[in-house]
Amino acid sequence: MNIESLTNDKLITTRDVVNMLGVSRRTIYNYTRDHGFPKPTSKPGCRKLWRLSDVEAWINQDKEAA
Repeated sequence: MNIESLTNDKLITTRDVVNMLGVSRRTIYNYTRDHGFPKPTSKPGCRKLWRLSDVEAWINQDKEAA
């Protein structure tokens, strides 16, 4: 059983998020700290993963606010 099956949601990597938003890795972490971007899920020793639905919801929320 993998972590994705536990969440019933597609998990994406930092690289995927960077490509979706067209910004740097550092900007993603700044967005998380300062702009309400969803925090990644991670376990000790594992890479950081975001729920695709959380990222998409943040993008749509940002578009609606504009």
